[in-house]
Amino acid sequence: MCGDCKFEADLDLTKPTGKCNCTLCSKGRYWSTRCEPDQFNLISGDLAEYIHKNPEIRRYFCKKCGITLCAKFNFPHLGGEKVSPNLACLDVTPEDWAKMPVRYLDGLNDNWMNEPKETSYM
Repeated sequence: MCGDCKFEADLDLTKPTGKCNCTLCSKGRYWSTRCEPDQFNLISGDLAEYIHKNPEIRRYFCKKCGITLCAKFNFPHLGGEKVSPNLACLDVTPEDWAKMPVRYLDGLNDNWMNEPKETSYM
């Protein structure tokens, strides 16, 4: 991260986080979690919006360095509107990374309820 974009988020990192194998997430090394919109605050930076396949999922990235800071979506089955900060943007120790529970998602095959066969690269 170049440091141009900064955010605050009230996150519970004891809850499962997500790593998806879709092309966009795997190539960008996106590691997700969820929070309510009022628990996320962009402090500084100039963001651009990107909509990939599903217009319900809006991704926001730094215009300076290109890293994805977060995604926003609104799915009733997931509790409505949420913000999904990219955990890779956090300043976290290796010990803290190792403690975070991870759920692997098979977005590459639109098989969201099942883990992909191979997860070691994620």
